[in-house]
Amino acid sequence: MAKPTILILIGHYLPGTLTGGPVRSVANLVDWLGDEFDFRILTADRDQGDSAPYPQLGAGEWYSVGKAHVRYLTPAERQLFALGAVLRATPHDVLIVESVLARTSIFALLLRRLGRLRDVPILITPRGHLGQGALQQKSAKKTLFLRAVRLLGLYRGLEWCATSDGERAEIVEQFGQGEAPRIHVIPNLPARAVSTGSVTRPPKRAGALRLIFLSRISRKKNLHFALEALRGLTGEIEFDVYGSLEDAAYWAECQAISASLPAHIRVRYQGVAPFDGAVEVLAGYHLFYL
Repeated sequence: MAKPTILILIGHYLPGTLTGGPVRSVANLVDWLGDEFDFRILTADRDQGDSAPYPQLGAGEWYSVGKAHVRYLTPAERQLFALGAVLRATPHDVLIVESVLARTSIFALLLRRLGRLRDVPILITPRGHLGQGALQQKSAKKTLFLRAVRLLGLYRGLEWCATSDGERAEIVEQFGQGEAPRIHVIPNLPARAVSTGSVTRPPKRAGALRLIFLSRISRKKNLHFALEALRGLTGEIEFDVYGSLEDAAYWAECQAISASLPAHIRVRYQGVAPFDGAVEVLAGYHLFYL
């Protein structure tokens, strides 16, 4: 018996890692459920912010990535009607649209409204884009967009996947109580190494603490608050920051705060953690501070 096919539309995917959480969430989903479902993923042919595509990609080719098959779309294929052609040409039983505000997500919902998609259930995952911190960034533009899509009914009749009760409340706040029956609260699946208990923390001694921040460096992630919160601590504090430098001006603010902290609080930027090694990196600390 053929496995049900789940098609996922996501802005960026492996080997790209710069968009952080959504890539990891989808990769964990595929890793856990890829034996029961046939996962097909449509994504950009380059990582976020990159001008060049990944090397050695063939046009229209599907590539095995873990337990999924991935097709990397050129910028031309990510335009409205070209994207629609790819979506219609890809057999699937369910379509998962990652993110609310990503351009390809908006295009997919416009195509649905125009009757240009397959007649299958569509599940949309906000991925934090409806949170207060996210909406405060470019707030005027996002407020106008959400008002327009509500008037157009782009999200009407969709199924929603919220990863927490808080995200469920954000969906209701933006799209109304009428959406509540179609919201499914499904927490993100952890990496297998976390679930199997193979991760152990380092020994802890009194008066010393190792902290890690592992996320994109952007204002919505609130790194500046974490740094300021360290100021009143005593003892030997190590705070290592991992993540892509998404916002250079914001990172400069965080560096200024770090420089003003007492000498017993050491803040170090450690670059971007390797995707497959993030769990092992986290294991070297006492506390994940996000």
